[in-house]
Amino acid sequence: MRYARLGGFRARCAFIRDCDLDDADFSQAYLYRSMIAGDPPQSMALNRANFEGANLVQSYIAAGMTGSNLEAARTAYVRMNQSSLRKANLSGVTPFQASFVKTDFSDAEITTFEPPFFADRCPGLQAALEGVEDQKYKPSEYLADFSSLMRRGREGSS
Repeated sequence: MRYARLGGFRARCAFIRDCDLDDADFSQAYLYRSMIAGDPPQSMALNRANFEGANLVQSYIAAGMTGSNLEAARTAYVRMNQSSLRKANLSGVTPFQASFVKTDFSDAEITTFEPPFFADRCPGLQAALEGVEDQKYKPSEYLADFSSLMRRGREGSS
């Protein structure tokens, strides 16, 4: 389904698994509480996909999303654990109480990221947040404080 044109697609609670949707257009799509995942996560291919302005509230996404556009996507309570957001455009995203465990943010563009959000073992996130310091809440400080708390209680492999 590469290059699929799903702009404005209405799919509350959709279940999409192990598909190749590279370069697909989901702009303004309504994907509230959807599950979009691969096993392993990278087998759900959403590289360079366009989610500009999409509603991803309470969605569960585990996918390869390198170079994707999530500008102004609604992401409250989203779970994007184990996804790749390398080189993704996350401008205007405010992931209130979202979860990004083991998510790769290398070279991602972030302009608005307000705490609280859950992020553990996320390469590139600290660097991506460095430019988001003019807000009331400083996400890089929040992340540093959160990481120190996580390290304190960690015993074992997970």
